[in-house]
Amino acid sequence: MGFMHSAGVPLRLGTDSQPFTIPGQALHTEMRLFSQAGVPAPEVWRMATSGAGRTLGPGLGEPALGTLTPGAPADLLLYDADPTSRTDPPDGLKAVVTQGRLCTRAALDAALAADCADRCRRCWGASARGGC
Repeated sequence: MGFMHSAGVPLRLGTDSQPFTIPGQALHTEMRLFSQAGVPAPEVWRMATSGAGRTLGPGLGEPALGTLTPGAPADLLLYDADPTSRTDPPDGLKAVVTQGRLCTRAALDAALAADCADRCRRCWGASARGGC
């Protein structure tokens, strides 16, 4: 990835939804992998936000998906420090504002744990007591 980025190849982040893929969590892993491959952290964040919005194109990615601009969707990630200096998104995340609702870190962690347990039960049945 680092070589491709250095060569100017347009790269985007994104994960497919699969039974074992947790949306958000999988993206965080992908961000770390891009960084470990040599892509600078600020560029990884651009790929995950405005770059992804540009890739979706008119209709899906407009107006200005992944940016803080007038008319853009107002989902926000709130951190305790500048997250673009690193690619470990969960560290320092304090809350998310989505569709006008504030979701605290504690609420997000609880929802993720419940989602993981539910996915395990659906995939593995009753033998998945206590999680995967």
